[in-house]
Amino acid sequence: MYLPRHYKVDKKKATNFKPFLLVVLLIALGTLFFKKRKEIQLLFAGNIPQKYAKNEKKIIETLASGKLVKDQVIEFTSISQSYLQVEPLNSSSHHAVAKSAYYELIVSGFEFSLKNLMKFVIESQIIEKDLDLYYPKLNTMYRNALRARIFSDEFREKHSNNLLILLYEILESRKKPSLILEELKQIEYEKVSPDLRSVYIWLSFIAAVSSGDIDALEEINEKNHNLQDGLQLKINEREVIFLKGISCYNKKEFVKALELLRESKGNLDFITVQAVKMEANIFYQQNLHEKAISILENLYQATGKEDDSIKQKISQIIASKPGLRSKVQ
Repeated sequence: MYLPRHYKVDKKKATNFKPFLLVVLLIALGTLFFKKRKEIQLLFAGNIPQKYAKNEKKIIETLASGKLVKDQVIEFTSISQSYLQVEPLNSSSHHAVAKSAYYELIVSGFEFSLKNLMKFVIESQIIEKDLDLYYPKLNTMYRNALRARIFSDEFREKHSNNLLILLYEILESRKKPSLILEELKQIEYEKVSPDLRSVYIWLSFIAAVSSGDIDALEEINEKNHNLQDGLQLKINEREVIFLKGISCYNKKEFVKALELLRESKGNLDFITVQAVKMEANIFYQQNLHEKAISILENLYQATGKEDDSIKQKISQIIASKPGLRSKVQ
């Protein structure tokens, strides 16, 4: 049939299905990734729990031989966070984050030292000028350790995890020392991670002294001597005698306390000054105000008249009984 040149045949354009197929493919891949995200994350992470265990072992070895390295802790924290993302309902992953916060606490400057132990048992608090720096790390440690316990009653790190909970509770004065001591006794020491056994000992010293339990104090001192040298709390016999004196004081066994506190005296150092202060306080509690004031006056002179806490104690004693006087004003 002849068609004029100006006449065009109306042909339907072929439909392009490529963009549609691409969208469907992307949706399918997205759905697959969402359903299999844990398996995919583990595949690319190279088995995060194993990485966590390997890094934990490195840190334990470092702590036993010297100071903790900050870069190690940064890496450990990163792995712990990945572990939690992959296994959010796993007690061990929450414990991993709690432990990374504990390590961050150490590298930020907090020390589980005899000095801080002494401060705590004498003043019921650890005086740290950078406490605001430490608290967020302690809080992160505590919250994640609690979550680990909520998700399971039994898991591999259970005893180490309970120890981290007790660490926060005693530093924040959440429980009486006697209750902390009982809960520490329920923790199986041999199942505590080697790097946390020094914390177990540090807390046990505090709880035993603060609750007036000399037997528990002697037991924990023995455990400390058997701990690996790099993880031991460095404490000598004189310091143990001083802590026993405080323990007897807290139990209101004042005669025995006086005997031990006097035995612990030496040169005019921290222990001697604190022992004299406690000796004066015992006489004050026994209603021997004048003797207490006399002891504190002599101590104030001996320490160069620079210890304001001695002046404050003298003022407190004078205010408690009419007619008392002191040479220290």
